[in-house]
Amino acid sequence: MNQAHKHIKLLQQHEKANTEVKIVQQGKEDSQFWKLFFKNGNKPHPNVLYGNVNEWNNLLVNVSIL
Repeated sequence: MNQAHKHIKLLQQHEKANTEVKIVQQGKEDSQFWKLFFKNGNKPHPNVLYGNVNEWNNLLVNVSIL
């Protein structure tokens, strides 16, 4: 979370990112969050969702290999 907050500040300073930041915890996502990824409203069942969504492959970086 510390690294995420540092990155947010950089984006706000240099990329005109929004000043409002909403933290979403895994498993407690609201419908507004899911609409960002699934335009048709059909999201996979939670048992297969996390770590297996193709739409996320370009958004999430595997930091364990860095």
